[in-house]
Amino acid sequence: MSKENVMSWQGKQVAIIGFGIEGEAALDYLIKNGAKVTVCDKIDEAALGDRYTRSREKVEAWQLGADYLHKLKEVDAVFMDELYKSEKYYEVGQAFAVLTSDKSVGVVGDGRSYDYVVALRSVDTTVYMTAEVSDLGHEFLCRVANRIINEVKGVGRVVYDITSKPPGTIEWE
Repeated sequence: MSKENVMSWQGKQVAIIGFGIEGEAALDYLIKNGAKVTVCDKIDEAALGDRYTRSREKVEAWQLGADYLHKLKEVDAVFMDELYKSEKYYEVGQAFAVLTSDKSVGVVGDGRSYDYVVALRSVDTTVYMTAEVSDLGHEFLCRVANRIINEVKGVGRVVYDITSKPPGTIEWE
C-alpha cells in the first residue's frame, strides 16, 4: 500500500482486504484521518461489486484509534475461532463482530466497570439480497460471550444482532 494510495483515501469509505502487520500503520493513519475502514481477512471475488458484504470475516473500525482496532481484532478472532471449533464457520453466509463505540456499566470483582459493548452478527444467505439470522444456539453464544469478556480487556457486554434483511442490512453502518 503506497503512501499516495493512503493519502487519496482520506475521509472516504475504504476496504482493505488481507492486510497484515505492514498494513497496520496505514490503517491507523486512515482511521485518524476520517476514513471509514472495512477490514476483510478474506473475501470472495464476486462480492467486490457488492460493497464487500459477502466476506465471511468483516470488521468495522471508526476513527477510534489503534487500541480500539486491537480490541476489535481480538473480539473477531474469538468469534471466528468458536465458529471454526463448532464447525459452523462454513455453514453461515457471513459472520463478524462489531466493537461499538457504546459503553456499558458492569461489575468486575467488587467494583464497577465501564467497558465497550460488542455486537456479534451472523446471517444465513445465498443471494445476499435477503438474509436470515443464523441460529447459532444459546450455548454457543454464551460460550463466545464469556470468552470475549474474559479474554479481551475493556469489553464488558456482548449482544447478538437478530435483525433479518430486510428490514436491516447485513453489515453495520
